[in-house]
This record gives sequence, C-alpha cells and structure tokens, in this order.
Amino acid sequence: MSRKEDTAEHVVDLLSREDVLRLHREFEEQQRELFRTRAELERSSEELERCRRRCLNLYEAAPVGYLTLDSEGRIVEINRTGTDMLGAEERLLLQRSFLELVHEQDRELLLIFLSQINSSRKEQSAEIRLAPAGGGERIVLLHCLPVEGPEGEVRCRTSMQDITDRKRAITLEDH
Repeated sequence: MSRKEDTAEHVVDLLSREDVLRLHREFEEQQRELFRTRAELERSSEELERCRRRCLNLYEAAPVGYLTLDSEGRIVEINRTGTDMLGAEERLLLQRSFLELVHEQDRELLLIFLSQINSSRKEQSAEIRLAPAGGGERIVLLHCLPVEGPEGEVRCRTSMQDITDRKRAITLEDH
C-alpha cells in the first residue's frame, strides 16, 4: 500500500459516521448543482447558436450589400448581396481594392469620400457607379460608418443600396 492510500484510510478512520454522511450529502448537492449549471450552459449555448444563425441570415440575405473596407480601401468582409452586386465570389473580392470595382469616372470621388471618412471619422454617404465583374453599370448609394479596426485603424462598415432603377426613372422623367 502506498503512503498516500495509507494516509487516506487513516483520515477516513478518523471521520465519524455523521461526518461521512454530511460529506456525502454535500457531494451530492454539489453534483446536482453542477448538473443544473451544465443544463443552463447547454440552454444558453443553444440560444446563442440560434441567435448567431438568425444574425448571419439577416446579414447574408439583407436587401442591401454590406461590406467592411480597411483603411486602404480593401474589402475585408462582404455579404452575399454585396458579392451579387459586385458580380464576383467572396473569395475573389476579399482583400481586393474596392476602387477597382468602381466605375473609372467615379474613382476620384471614392478616394475623396474615403479620405473624408478617415480624417473626420464621421458617418457619410455618397452615390457612385460600380463596374461589376460581369459588365454593365450599377449606381449605388454607399453609406459608411467608420469603426475602429483590430489594430486601431479606421475601417468603414459600408452598406451599398442599388439605386440604379430609381436614378434611371428620374432621368426618364426629366426627358
């Protein structure tokens, strides 16, 4: 018999029957509390997962494109609607300069817009034309909310609302 086992037996020998019963009840109560805590954690985990799926669905299936631009104007996040608007898969858009996807004549406007957001750190909006990968032209209303990135840099949480049809309708009315 090891010294440890001998010591444990000696301690048990010193405990009264009431002490052993009390310790057993305390152990059972702690065990019940652990089971309650585990059940509560499982319920919380399931609720968090439902919430995560709901938020992901809201983000991905939104009627507007959502993207996050880093301080250099590269796309670091984009939702499904945004990829559809830009005519390319997410993997081809991530880390790509948003400027490359803007109509050539609106690139200077976008640079000024991003510069103003970086310097003012205030929410701003602008209309620009996109030149999607599939061709054509799309007019979008960009609404940018500057936020702090993981390293303290300014990032732009951006929504893109397609206003092409509305702008064309206005143009037709004017003629």
